[in-house]
Amino acid sequence: MKATGFTPCVAQLSTTDERGAPMLSVLVKRTYVLDGDTCVTAPEQAQLQGLRVDPEEPEVVLDEADIWPLKRLTDVVVRGHAYPQWSRGEGTAAVGFGEFRKEIAVIGDRRATLHGGRVVFSDPTPVQKVPLRYSHAYGGYDRIAEAKFGNPCSELKPYLSPMLAGWRYSPYRYPRNGVGKGFVIEATAEALEAAGLPNLEDPADRLTPSRLAVGSPLAWPKMPLPWCTDWASLGTFPRYAYLGGRPEHEPLPNDFPEVQRGFLAQGFPRRDASPEDMFSDRVFNAGAFGLQMGPITAPAVGSVVFRLSHVHPRRPQIAFRLPSNAPVIKVDGRNGRLLATEPVLHHVVIEPDLDRVTVLWRGAAPALRRYAMEELVDMPLEVSW
Repeated sequence: MKATGFTPCVAQLSTTDERGAPMLSVLVKRTYVLDGDTCVTAPEQAQLQGLRVDPEEPEVVLDEADIWPLKRLTDVVVRGHAYPQWSRGEGTAAVGFGEFRKEIAVIGDRRATLHGGRVVFSDPTPVQKVPLRYSHAYGGYDRIAEAKFGNPCSELKPYLSPMLAGWRYSPYRYPRNGVGKGFVIEATAEALEAAGLPNLEDPADRLTPSRLAVGSPLAWPKMPLPWCTDWASLGTFPRYAYLGGRPEHEPLPNDFPEVQRGFLAQGFPRRDASPEDMFSDRVFNAGAFGLQMGPITAPAVGSVVFRLSHVHPRRPQIAFRLPSNAPVIKVDGRNGRLLATEPVLHHVVIEPDLDRVTVLWRGAAPALRRYAMEELVDMPLEVSW
């Protein structure tokens, strides 16, 4: 197949590189059917799309944007469900690719209650499947604490622009994941009843009864990382910190847990940096913790094995490779020339429930200048498979 201009699956964007030099990026989307251990080109191809969020809860990502012009790493996203293999209410799932492997504890519904002044977790109920979404990971919003102490930021809402109409900021909302379960400031009976407990956890960093109450909204960095496989919202830490947001927190004796585990750069986020200095194009990466790698380039794509455990409704174990025939992508070099690029994968989205895999490639090369969208529509490009 050859594409020579904008199509529903191909687009050319104008941007700059890390040094501020103008650059053209061509994005190419490809959809496959997962047939056993083989990816076969799907008869219907998914189109490039913009960011789409739940209008009632903007932190819930329905579809992440394809049209970011640059990603430093390759995002690997699994959308669907975990199917724990044990009938007693607790099991495991895993996503692996190359040398990376992310294990997830999958737990049935539980409640936290007070007994003799101590927090106690109930046994998990049996569960057949759990959505692999942030709504079922650790996090949430302690509305009981906010009602008791008030939200000092609510006074700003009348002065916000219409673009921030869905603004949800509250010091009682977990910065890493405001739509999850378990974030409790004080372990009161009312707060425990409202909070629920996460169904997805990091096996190496489980939430425990003694750890449940955060104590202070500023102590949030010590709490568990949200552990799932879906797209992360722009409104969550660390993504909004890459935009210059400065998360308030108590002084930490060491780096953030994300830094210690290699998910963020050493010393991030810098408390003494200006918002302009904090900006990073890492904001374009939206894969969950532990599911960003690479980047995966065209020569390596066929050698990366993806291994999934207990995330398919019929197959407990899945292993597959992407097709090794990466696209040849050429961008406009002006004056009738097309410039060759080295394609890299922006993201791989695996939907086991649908036996579908979608990938987004990017090819980029230096440009003479920045171009307006009206110019880009008529500028040539080439994609061939």
